[in-house]
Amino acid sequence: MLFQSIIVGLIAVFAKLDSRMLGRLNFERPLITCTLVGLFLGDLKTGLSVGAYMEMISLGFMSVGASGFDMNMGSIAACALVIIPSLTVKKG
Repeated sequence: MLFQSIIVGLIAVFAKLDSRMLGRLNFERPLITCTLVGLFLGDLKTGLSVGAYMEMISLGFMSVGASGFDMNMGSIAACALVIIPSLTVKKG
């Protein structure tokens, strides 16, 4: 459980650093980050589906100009909250 939390935290840090230090690689989009969370937690299908839903929500919130919402951190948390309990049920 601790290892999974560390992995999800590192994905969040990587996504936050993407547009600030690494250039514009679009790792801060919910579809990409939720897919990475799903891949590292072992449930890629759920990661992709949660990422697609969160991407559609973030596109609805998109505004013209510099202001906007940071949907990425919420997407990462939502994806982890969906996948991690299902992993514990499958093991038990």
